[in-house]
Amino acid sequence: MEIIPIFTNQEDCNLWAVCYPEDADDQGDYDILAKLIDVWNDTEKVQTFLINNQTALADPFWKGMTVDQALTQIQREAEFLENELWSIETKQPGFENKKLDSIFQPLHNNKYSINFDNESHRKGKAEEKKPLLRIYAIELDDGTLVVTGGGIKLTRDMEDEIEEEKDQLKRVQEYLRKQGIIGKDGLIV
Repeated sequence: MEIIPIFTNQEDCNLWAVCYPEDADDQGDYDILAKLIDVWNDTEKVQTFLINNQTALADPFWKGMTVDQALTQIQREAEFLENELWSIETKQPGFENKKLDSIFQPLHNNKYSINFDNESHRKGKAEEKKPLLRIYAIELDDGTLVVTGGGIKLTRDMEDEIEEEKDQLKRVQEYLRKQGIIGKDGLIV
């Protein structure tokens, strides 16, 4: 397992992502955030997933959202999410004083998931009252976030949907503990 900085150099980076050994390919490590963005932008994969889970979309929680509407929303959310994270990390105009923890909400303990409820910080996202995407991360003692995974929310409480994500959170948390990593300094190589 490797943990790499996202968008900036190690010393300035507050957003890191796990590279799981099982995700490595011929070109080397493949971090989980890049993998999520790639999957969410793959129309065929997302459409197949949504078709296979149409009964979840039929839940009154989604108010009759169609597969095509969900697909469009997922791709829009993925683009905005990637742009917002990049803008915060690289301190783009309008994001100089914004911190990553302002868009993450506690899952429980020190585990976090992206908080889409703070719509004032989501450019072009105000109409998305019920986001479909989630990113999970562990917050280190100094506020550094390590992305461990993510998914598409199809049920109100997501308890069954995130079992694999909880396992990944525990796996990375155990790795960090064994390595003695409690802050960004422990991630810098």
